[in-house]
Amino acid sequence: MQQILPLIPSGATRINEILSCVREDGYIHYYLCAVRIGFHREDDLPSFKYRICELISTGVCRNRDILSSLDVTVTSLKRWLREFKEKGPEFFYRERSTRGGAVLTDVVLLQAQLLLDQGFSRAETAEKLSVSYDVIRKAVKDGRLHLSPSAEKSGLTRTERNVKDADCGMGVACVRRAVSNLPGRWGNFSDWTGYRK
Repeated sequence: MQQILPLIPSGATRINEILSCVREDGYIHYYLCAVRIGFHREDDLPSFKYRICELISTGVCRNRDILSSLDVTVTSLKRWLREFKEKGPEFFYRERSTRGGAVLTDVVLLQAQLLLDQGFSRAETAEKLSVSYDVIRKAVKDGRLHLSPSAEKSGLTRTERNVKDADCGMGVACVRRAVSNLPGRWGNFSDWTGYRK
């Protein structure tokens, strides 16, 4: 009977019966039997994702082989395979989109403060400067912008009204409705008229 030589190189991480990977000199080499089929730098995550997806999609190994031998989570592997099938290998090498520049630059911040000082509301200021209302609202909350006294008195927000109503015991709406509806529900009692405000 003929002896079969081991098909996995020494020092290799075995992925399945015929596939393994070896770390050497800052690179990861992939071997199919004893033949090197690819490599990438250890710190090259896009190439690692691509190589794993390529090995699975060509049938060289299965998902569970990768999960059991390499430090990859199930959700990450499923996401990589979906992206590989839908968008192709170039998806892993694309330039990542980053957050855009700041909306409230020093110039826009100064213009916003001037408008607020003139008595414009936060919504009007946002509309005039073509920025989101939330940008102005957050800048006021953070203290980067200050409302003028006339703008502060111009109206309360819903939250501010709720806080003010909560300070009145059960709340103004609850008290007014309960007191005004009780005489109608229980009959016209003359002594209820004193409770109406």
